[in-house]
Amino acid sequence: MQVLRTSRSPRGTVLVFQPQWLEPTDRPQRFPYRALPLLGALLDAGHDVLFHEEAHDGPPAPEWLERDATLAIAWCGEMYPGTQIPGIERFLAVLAAPGAPPRFVGGGFFPLIDVDGLALEGRVDGVVSEPGEIVVPALADAVLAGEPVDDVDGVSSWREGRFRSNPPPPRGPLRAEWYAPLRQLDFARYRHVEPLIFDNDEQALQVATGAGCAKHCPFCFDERSPYGVFPASAILDAVRFVTGERGVEQVMFGELDFFHHRKRARDVVEGLAELRARRPGFRWFALSSVCDLSDWTDAELDGLKTAGCWRIELGVETGSPALLRRLGKRHTVEQALELTERLSSRDVRTTQNLLLGVPDETEEDRRVSLRFADRLASVSPLVRLQPRMYQIVPRTTLGAEALEHLAAVPRTLDELQRYRSDLARRKGALPWLSPADERWVGALIDYVIPMAYERPRPSERSRRRSLLAALARLRCRNGLRVGAGLERRLFERSGAAPLPATFVR
Repeated sequence: MQVLRTSRSPRGTVLVFQPQWLEPTDRPQRFPYRALPLLGALLDAGHDVLFHEEAHDGPPAPEWLERDATLAIAWCGEMYPGTQIPGIERFLAVLAAPGAPPRFVGGGFFPLIDVDGLALEGRVDGVVSEPGEIVVPALADAVLAGEPVDDVDGVSSWREGRFRSNPPPPRGPLRAEWYAPLRQLDFARYRHVEPLIFDNDEQALQVATGAGCAKHCPFCFDERSPYGVFPASAILDAVRFVTGERGVEQVMFGELDFFHHRKRARDVVEGLAELRARRPGFRWFALSSVCDLSDWTDAELDGLKTAGCWRIELGVETGSPALLRRLGKRHTVEQALELTERLSSRDVRTTQNLLLGVPDETEEDRRVSLRFADRLASVSPLVRLQPRMYQIVPRTTLGAEALEHLAAVPRTLDELQRYRSDLARRKGALPWLSPADERWVGALIDYVIPMAYERPRPSERSRRRSLLAALARLRCRNGLRVGAGLERRLFERSGAAPLPATFVR
């Protein structure tokens, strides 16, 4: 457990529990950067924080009851919910003991599901929606004052036989003061190599720069999340701190829509160029919408490389114009290709997100997307493709439609975990597809596309790998399915390093 101290005279203590959200066998546990504004806002409001992160601190412990906390909250991300559910259950079990502080759950995971169906009655005092950096300090204040939590904006509590939700407050700009936890957190936990981002084995750190997304695409878990960002000056101060005082040379910006505010992004890029002039080894990574960076001038794009931008992740999603409209994307296929070429010509690498298995996706849509993927990969060796399977997010526009296809909507944490397991195993989790189509989509994501376009390290190259990669590229160009399973087994039996896979638990 990490103890974070407010710079003020403490008014209370809030226990923040972060369930394990990545399987340790799949990848190292990154810093849960989405919790950073919450932790910082609590300190700024005068509360000490007990930050217990399950992946590093172990499971919830009965010793918590001796900490005299004002309240306890499990703060869960929207990513990989199946992995987090056991931790949530352990959290609730420990805090069911007599004398425990009021217990809440929240984070991006909970506002996206139907909390009425999760058997939480009597197990929690409330469910907290975003923006947590505003709601949780107000909640702590209410508990300290002995006021009912039912009246706190953004809190759902059990009333009249169901959870009743108060509307969440708006999210404004994130305050520079909310970066304060960076000076107290144990960086040794969170510095890990990120070879798929920085193409090396040097350590990197993820730093929050914003929350939510301004685009509100109907398939995205942030469709209804309020949007807010740290100002450019605060981001630059945070980067100077982690590079100068913590020795981090590679930084990943945690924000889905980093380039949405053009002036803010330009101010950050200009400041990072000054930093890189002093630290030539500094590199950074960010995410962007195609429509935002497509408007940048050549001179502005030149500045990205000067500032140390190593890789940008682009939400291209599909090569099908019909599916682009369905997904709420604001760019065209040609814009995506043109931007990829412009960035590649400046030695800025790109990761291209591809989404497969979307409701109403046709075989022709899939073929068009595969041919588009081939065109993207042909632009430059600096292009990496990242295929993903569509995942139902119930409180999104597309998710609500997808739920109608399920024979039984998950209504408890256990049922939700079983559904997520089926999704990970590509087993009946996308019922709008035929079983054969779902298996093929899984094969495309897990084997065909990575084999076709992932460039192996020199130590991983072989004649067999080259032949299988050539066959996989042919499959992407003509949509041929027959024999893909055999080729996959040949690769897996070769003893080669596993292909990059999308983590979906």
